[in-house]
Amino acid sequence: MRIEAPRGALDIDVRVVRVSDYALDEIFDKKLYILLPFYLFRYEKQFPEYNTNDKMLASLKAEYVTIGQRLDELVQQGVIEEYSKKVTQEMSVKVLVNLAVKYDRLREEVRDVMGGKVIMTEATRILNQGRAEGRAEGKAEGIVEGKAKGKVEGKTEMLFANMQALMETMALTAEQALAALKVPEDQYPKYLSMLK
Repeated sequence: MRIEAPRGALDIDVRVVRVSDYALDEIFDKKLYILLPFYLFRYEKQFPEYNTNDKMLASLKAEYVTIGQRLDELVQQGVIEEYSKKVTQEMSVKVLVNLAVKYDRLREEVRDVMGGKVIMTEATRILNQGRAEGRAEGKAEGIVEGKAKGKVEGKTEMLFANMQALMETMALTAEQALAALKVPEDQYPKYLSMLK
């Protein structure tokens, strides 16, 4: 790639990655999980045969069962999260549906192995569950913080009102009123600033 700039050009070598260059073991060994949804591209030219040949179709389905099992192992080992696994499977289904649009049998049978519609909603269900839990926790924390803040603000407002009442009825200075209310001296500036 060449980038032209006012003071000259910059040439950068860009490596093109083809899914077909990587075997399944290599994808997992090198942690190239992002390639998994596109793994089906390596078989695209043979779709007509897979669609009609039971043995070839069984082999492809077995490969996708293996992918699912390996993703499950990664989740159990803590290498990836359940959500990442589900998204990978969901994206694989989307690629399959769009790539094998003319090959109904291939599309449906491989989709069934990959979980089909269940997978497409499972990732969303997990995400929504996490969001709901987060909202509930946030709401609970907000209520606790709000009550605490309300108590502090309520106390501040009450002390300020009492200070003003003492100043008016007893002709005290602000400092004298605060002392009568037993407000610590280090808090005087807060109440005095409220008079302005």
